[in-house]
Amino acid sequence: MGGPDREFSGEYEHALDAKGRVSMPARFRDVLRKAGEEEVAVVRFYFGKVHCVTVFRVDAWEEALERLVERPDLTREERAALEHAVRHQAKFIPVDEQGRIVLPPEAREYAGLRKEVMIVGDGRKFHIVDRETYRAASQSLRAVLEANPELVRAIYR
Repeated sequence: MGGPDREFSGEYEHALDAKGRVSMPARFRDVLRKAGEEEVAVVRFYFGKVHCVTVFRVDAWEEALERLVERPDLTREERAALEHAVRHQAKFIPVDEQGRIVLPPEAREYAGLRKEVMIVGDGRKFHIVDRETYRAASQSLRAVLEANPELVRAIYR
């Protein structure tokens, strides 16, 4: 783990504007500033079983690509599928002076993003998910934890 000043964490409610821009939480802007990053890698991805837009710090994106290339267990077909899924559709997006990023139209469409979104920290990346979709997925996950309280107890010993 990179520590609290190098990682994205928490969940935040935000809105997309008419130009497809979203303002990052102030804490996320601080993480990027401390890492000396002025742009982010934006990819269409999934959060659990939900389509979303995933935003990586550029250094984290480069490390993820290295791990992909170094995997000896992949067949040629699997590697091609993974590269198509991540490398080929990544966009490098500058962060403007107000801490906003413009989400590409194809990424917004893929994730089903409407005006209201959730920004969810996930270590060296964060996910942007349609707010109602995120709430429904969160309820499903909470049900799993409620049915298996030993999972939570193991964390809070």
